[in-house]
Order: sequence, then structure tokens, then C-alpha cells
Amino acid sequence: GTPRRVLLVDLRNHGGSPHSGEMSFSDMASDVAFLLEEQGIRRAVLCGHSIGGKVAMATALLYPSLVERLMVLDMAPVSYEPEEPQWDSILSVVKAMRTVRLDSISSKRDADAMLSRTVSDPGLRAFVLMNLVRTQDGRFRWRVNLDAIERSLPQLGAWDVEGPEGCSVTGDSDDTACYNGFTLFVGGGKSRFLRSSHLAEIEKQFSKFSLSTIRSASHWIHADEPEALMTIASNFLSVKQP
Repeated sequence: GTPRRVLLVDLRNHGGSPHSGEMSFSDMASDVAFLLEEQGIRRAVLCGHSIGGKVAMATALLYPSLVERLMVLDMAPVSYEPEEPQWDSILSVVKAMRTVRLDSISSKRDADAMLSRTVSDPGLRAFVLMNLVRTQDGRFRWRVNLDAIERSLPQLGAWDVEGPEGCSVTGDSDDTACYNGFTLFVGGGKSRFLRSSHLAEIEKQFSKFSLSTIRSASHWIHADEPEALMTIASNFLSVKQP
């Protein structure tokens, strides 16, 4: 296909991005919009996974003129209750990271052993451990702002974004969809984050949406089935918008 410039964006409190006590979706969508402006990008294709998928959706709803099309990986524009098994799976990862005694480990292998007590999937542990870095004095720390993320989890599970011009996306409005660009939702067949019961809410907010499922993938689609996801993404990007 056509070569594309790709930006890998660390959300606030993640990777090398600044830390902040605020993690609302409107704030993080504003971060993305600011980045695009700073880079001189007038319109972009956005792709986000999990909570990043919610940020991508919020950006499309709040700044639709900036988003050429949207791809959301295993996430719906809905609120997830803390007791739901799928949201609890995210909570459990954060809790597991808390069990790593950073002052007593001498290698990532030590951290992996601590995580393995509560996180059985070695692939997921490897994904989490990408956030563990060694400081100049030889100690380890999490790159992510774990305190802020943990405090923000109830807010991140919810969905209270409002689009422009009174376009409500909380299910209380009869307005037409707020984002009218091509939108693709990709679900993991072994995940419960994206379900048929969510289709009505998706259609309210994203009028030109399609849905694809990778049956063999869990929530961590890009780690489980990267080749299948790449094929789906390439096909989606090649479809011409009117």
C-alpha cells in the first residue's frame, strides 16, 4: 500500500510523556489535537487500543475535522462497571504491578517472577515489563505514572465525552452520530470488551462504522495476532471515502 508516516503516541502518564494528575478523555484528546497541530498534521488516521481506543474515539468526537478515519481495537464507547470481568482484568494488571517490590529486584526476571503470582500469561507480563526501566543508580522504576493511573481507573472505565454543538454521546440524545468518518472496530474473539450489546451505542456515535473480529485474539489483539491485525488495518486504510 501507500507508505504512511506513523506517530507512536505515549499518552500522558505513559512512556516518555509528561505526568499529570488529570486523565480525563477530553484532556487526553486535547493532547492528541495539540500534537497534530505541533507536527503540522491537518488530518490523521487514529488507531487506539483499550483505553487508548477511548482516547482515539474522544479525539474523533471532539475534533472531527482532524480525524480522517478511526480504528478502535477491542474497546467500545461505553462505561464499564468495575465489577465486570473485562474491566477487572485491567484493574488486576495495575494491582499486579503494585506487587513488584522495586527496591528489592535486581533484574526484570525478578520482576517477572513477582508478576507471575497473579498474572499467568507470560505475553502479558512481557508487555507490562516494557514499562520497567533501570535508573542511573541501578534501581528500577515504572515509566508509567502508576499512582495517577490507579486513581483515574474509575474515570477511565466511564464514558462521559460530549461532542461539539451539544452532540451528546452518553445515550441521552436523539442527535445523529457525532463522527461521520469511516470507523473500524476490531474485537478479540476471546475478549468481552466489544460485544453485540454495544452496537446501538456505537451507531449513535459513529455513523459509518464497521466491525471485524479476530477470533483467536484476546483483549491484547496487537500482541496475539499482529499479522491478522495488519491485514485488517491495511484493507481498512485502502477503502476510499466519498
